[in-house]
Amino acid sequence: MGDIEQLQRSKRYLTFFSGILFLHLVAGIRDADSGTIGPITLEKWDQIGLILSFVVSFYLLRILNFRSAEGEKYKDSIQYRIDDYIHLFVGVGAISNGFVQTIWGNVYEENNAFVVSAVVAVVSFVVVFVLYLIFNDFRSRQSRSRSSMDHRIAAALRTSPWFLIYANHVGQTLREGTNYKPISFEPNGDIGQGNNQNETRWRIREGFLEILNKNEVVFSRFSYDEGREQFRATGDSDLKALPEQRIVRDVDAWDSIGRP
Repeated sequence: MGDIEQLQRSKRYLTFFSGILFLHLVAGIRDADSGTIGPITLEKWDQIGLILSFVVSFYLLRILNFRSAEGEKYKDSIQYRIDDYIHLFVGVGAISNGFVQTIWGNVYEENNAFVVSAVVAVVSFVVVFVLYLIFNDFRSRQSRSRSSMDHRIAAALRTSPWFLIYANHVGQTLREGTNYKPISFEPNGDIGQGNNQNETRWRIREGFLEILNKNEVVFSRFSYDEGREQFRATGDSDLKALPEQRIVRDVDAWDSIGRP
């Protein structure tokens, strides 16, 4: 079963169980056979709203998970966006009503259940939608910030020279070919000067310079210090490169490891 088919099935189930939950709140649902649903026997029917809320929550989370994992083509589609908002409204409204009915069940009994259900659904959807907009704005700002840094890193790498200090220790004299080498970054993603089996290609990911080995596996990762015009190895545990590596413009002026 493809992802799109699973998404559509989840949406159908969400609509179905949300409909049952709303019907339960407005008209009340009771099984004619002494509280049984198929092979399951419910001793306390007053919890059916809560049970249905958890079921709807499950399918709503599946939909949101698929939505976040899809590509930009799906995310930017007006048709899919409207469809998502409709199902978000139905799902959030049903879940909120289920929990409200469990906690304050008398509200539905003492007032018009249909009106109460509609008000709870609209209010809860507005709250969730506002939170979504705030989160989306925050995520967009973070994305723009990372994109801006990516562009600044790419611009810096286009200018030469750069030197990779790959095995320096405090007090050790720097010698080309022993603990540092010239390195250049080609526009096509290849390492030009300084290319070897460990430093074969380069790329920029979320504000970090990554250098890949001949097997296209990340060998080293660097953060960019704009003020000092140098790249510092992140020292991530999943990488094989030495954590004290630096990429600098001027080897002679570069501070030794351990100094600010």
